[in-house]
Amino acid sequence: MSEDNLVRISPYELGSVEDWIRLYGYKNKFLKDRGFKEVDPFTFYRDLFPEGSLQKKGEHLDENHSIKGNVIGIQISKAKKRSKSFVITDDLEGIKYVTDVSFGLIAPVNYFGKNRVSKNARFLFAFVIDLDYVRENNIRDLLFQIKNKLLPNPTYIVNSGRGLHLYYFLDEPLPLYRHYQKTLTQFKELLIDRIWNDYTSSKKEKDMTGVLQGFRTVGSWSKLGKEYPVRAFKVGKKTNLEELKASIPFCKFDVSLKFPQKDKKKSKKLEYYKKNFPDWYERRIINKEPARERKWIVKRALYDWWKMKIIEKIGAGHRYFGIMALAIYAKKCGISYEELEKDAFGFLEILDNRTEEADNHFEIDDIVAALNCYHDNYFTFPRDTIAKLTNVDIPKNKRNGRKQKAHLELLKEIKKIRKKMGEYVNEGGRPKGSGTKENQVKEWRKNNPDGKKAQCIRDTGLSKMTVYKWWNQ
Repeated sequence: MSEDNLVRISPYELGSVEDWIRLYGYKNKFLKDRGFKEVDPFTFYRDLFPEGSLQKKGEHLDENHSIKGNVIGIQISKAKKRSKSFVITDDLEGIKYVTDVSFGLIAPVNYFGKNRVSKNARFLFAFVIDLDYVRENNIRDLLFQIKNKLLPNPTYIVNSGRGLHLYYFLDEPLPLYRHYQKTLTQFKELLIDRIWNDYTSSKKEKDMTGVLQGFRTVGSWSKLGKEYPVRAFKVGKKTNLEELKASIPFCKFDVSLKFPQKDKKKSKKLEYYKKNFPDWYERRIINKEPARERKWIVKRALYDWWKMKIIEKIGAGHRYFGIMALAIYAKKCGISYEELEKDAFGFLEILDNRTEEADNHFEIDDIVAALNCYHDNYFTFPRDTIAKLTNVDIPKNKRNGRKQKAHLELLKEIKKIRKKMGEYVNEGGRPKGSGTKENQVKEWRKNNPDGKKAQCIRDTGLSKMTVYKWWNQ
């Protein structure tokens, strides 16, 4: 096909499946013609996770094993509507389970143990920028901007099908302390905003992804099918945080690792806790037991509200993140995974009907991938980030600058005044005569001897934690 034929299509026409298959071949040839060497999956991931950076197979069984993380690969099965995790150790043997499959994911991160949760994240080995809908002119402009140092030079460019993944391998991996994850995610958003521009992608809306985000594995199938696997091309050397920051003009963002300062009033606080919470003081301060996992369980009204937002607001470019947010709110509200899964797949037809491009249908594997967030403990995901990813306005609960305690006192006084004026006031709380939450659970079980916990949660409106607490009492 001649160059004249290639440029007839407008860069903002997203195109058909056949068009993207042609573009897939064009991008591979374009990168090869510029002397970039294609590498196999093992070479790519060995470069990303150098030998010795991960725990050796079986080493965790030794008494004096090293404290190193593992890579967690995810294989998503469309047929079974399930995802499966694989622990990949230092020999990288486990990558065979997430390559040459229909949908494999690996994040540029290693984790302690077998669970891919944010609190177990150990080190970040690369920043990955996902450019979607990359056409001929986009990849040419991308290379032009890189060559002229308008954009940072990636270590690898990966052809993911319709788009490109730009991998910036780090000379030294960055520690993923909980407070530092937020800093690195904010910096990555600055990188995305710089690299994803009108010239490098034909899609206007930018997809903001965090540093723990997984990407289709090199060697797995792209969304175009088995015949069009994800392919990696070596482009440049490894980099570091300061070099990446220098590539963003006038960037003053502080990327340094800072630990939270200790509270100067800590000794006074400890005296307060010793006096008022002696059990906690003995367990945490004297016996030095680890802190218990903190969880926030809120009313299911938030979950139900988001289901309505999916129907009303979620568009074609935000469907994955809409289901991801549903999983996050399910975790926040104590909704069982079974109920979440049923609700999520119930949205499949609705969201797929909003497809704008023939090759971008919303499919089962998209939902399965998004539901992983339920198990990955994303329930502390910031409200602003969810709003940005889903393009849905999520208003704050306004207190007009008041502390929660003062705000509640004010509301009580307002209720009293309204009652004196003869207005109806909803007192809220449990209806009279309903008894304690324990009795509510007991009464439900008495009336539903074969009932499940999830059904009890739905019928009573109690939280998951409450139902589980009194279920066997």
